[in-house]
Amino acid sequence: MDAHPPPKLRLGIVKNVEVHLYEAATKLEEIGAGISIFNRTWELLTTLGCREMIKERAFTYSRMSSREVNSDMVAQMRKSDQKDGFTFLNLTVPGGSWSIHRADLHKALLAKLPENCRIHLASRIVACVEHESFATLTLQDGTTASFDLVVGADGIRSTIRKELAAKLPSQLDCINPIWTGSVGYRSLIPMETLAQKSPGHRAITTPIMYCGKNKSKQQHIVAYPISKGRLINVVVFFSEPEKEGTPFLGEVMREVSQDEVLGQFEGWEDEAIDLLKSIDKPSCWPILASKPLSAYGSGRIAVLGDAAHAMTPHLGSGAGQAIEDAYILASVITLGVQDGVNIARMTDIYSTVRQPMGNYVLNSSRSQGLRYELNSPGLEDVKENEPIQMDRLIGLAEEIIRAFKWSWNTSVQEDQKRAQALL
Repeated sequence: MDAHPPPKLRLGIVKNVEVHLYEAATKLEEIGAGISIFNRTWELLTTLGCREMIKERAFTYSRMSSREVNSDMVAQMRKSDQKDGFTFLNLTVPGGSWSIHRADLHKALLAKLPENCRIHLASRIVACVEHESFATLTLQDGTTASFDLVVGADGIRSTIRKELAAKLPSQLDCINPIWTGSVGYRSLIPMETLAQKSPGHRAITTPIMYCGKNKSKQQHIVAYPISKGRLINVVVFFSEPEKEGTPFLGEVMREVSQDEVLGQFEGWEDEAIDLLKSIDKPSCWPILASKPLSAYGSGRIAVLGDAAHAMTPHLGSGAGQAIEDAYILASVITLGVQDGVNIARMTDIYSTVRQPMGNYVLNSSRSQGLRYELNSPGLEDVKENEPIQMDRLIGLAEEIIRAFKWSWNTSVQEDQKRAQALL
């Protein structure tokens, strides 16, 4: 069996199965920025025994606020494309959320990796071919390896996804990711830096989102503390929705100047500008996403994480969905091996349970991004630096809240029970 995940995804909970993890990198480096963890994922991390280790390194709003504050609050959302910005939503979800540096999540999951998992570093997969009784991987150095089951967690440009999509009816146009029409500027700000430049700035203690428009582009800023509040994770989004699905002609990643970012926010409230003046050497990335796949597994091939459903970050759920994929698949394999279920049936059950949820979050995340930039249906006429009727903002706030409801009123454990019942 092969699983090809980045360090954050582990199929190590599979019992009595030999697992080989192929990693393209030469070492498991601690890279990445901040991610959010909501109630569904907390439930799962508790089951995996990772919760306490993550809590030691994570940030939650209540940790740095007064006892009177609502600990379920996830973020304050402000209309900021005007000099007098204002908060239109204090977003709360049952259980709240935790923000953590991606590297800290890697550490917690890696600590739980059991002995039956063998990691192969510097092992980039370049091809996968399925046969009747096994599947064969070809590595970049020309070596091959064969397994009963291949699980691709090899990211948005997944080699394994290509093999799977080629097997599925009318899915060839789903192989490659598409540009969403958005780019993101990413930066990590030391808390001390922001405190010195803007004492008392709300982003020091509060997850915050600055929403608005600017001429031909829609844009918003996301900022929240990570690493126990020592760092502020900042992502600045610029969107041109009419370009969704067109080729991205720029560099995949480039470092830019602070001025390039600031120049897009003329007329915005001072609080947002002060935050941007604290960023240093931001990197610019195109925001890519997958087209929804009709299945996440078939025969001896399965995909999970970004290989299955690369999504925009607007629900903060990409990492959580990847962990859920791995958990459900591992559960199906563990019980399936014990009961003598054939592999094709296992991948079919995994897909039956996970594909609807993964695709739902993928599509919902796209729609949520439109809301953050005041560009969802019914708000297209809103202009920058112009007043907007409060009832329209209230309606927008209600839509934003509804888009998160699945994260607290559904359960991964219920999904696991459903998968077990199908075996």
